[in-house]
Amino acid sequence: MLRKKHYTHIMVVVHGYSELRLAEFVKSTLRIPLEIVSNRNGSLPYQITDLGKLFGKSCDFNSGFKTKYKEKIKFKNRKPLNLKIFTIMDQDDTPNDIYQMYKSGRLLKKSNGLLGSLIIPIFNEENLEEVLKDVGWDYAKTNMDKGKIYLETFPTIINYDQTRKNRIEQLEIKLENCPKTNMEKFLKACLEEQNY
Repeated sequence: MLRKKHYTHIMVVVHGYSELRLAEFVKSTLRIPLEIVSNRNGSLPYQITDLGKLFGKSCDFNSGFKTKYKEKIKFKNRKPLNLKIFTIMDQDDTPNDIYQMYKSGRLLKKSNGLLGSLIIPIFNEENLEEVLKDVGWDYAKTNMDKGKIYLETFPTIINYDQTRKNRIEQLEIKLENCPKTNMEKFLKACLEEQNY
């Protein structure tokens, strides 16, 4: 008997290594077909100002996007069905006017046509570490700590573990009350995808 193909409904573009570890943790824990886009496995961060070029180059509906993702994303009339594209970005040194446009969604919606309507910008004021610190979660205090801390905090073990799912649910609840981010939207969508 053939298994029904389960297409991806969520794609996430991550800023850097910390966000990549979080996304991989969510994907492996919930066992969902989450498509993660990073720059050199998170070693070279995507900045907010890079997103226009990234989406313009690799996500054009008329060429590369459908060709690249046709096996993973269901399309109808050349448009992806039920797809949400999250972009998890740190503020870093982004100019405030561009950062505010990113947070409101105007930065990517206006310049990317049909694709722009699928993009949900996720922001971390300053960076993910500041957000995790704010909600009382384990975080890396220096760049040197990121490898060790995030491998422990966001492990990617293949076996399903209910306590790890509970950690995602707890983090989502904590993030709902944190004004420095809206990352709970990403976690909520992933938790819903598991039940889809």
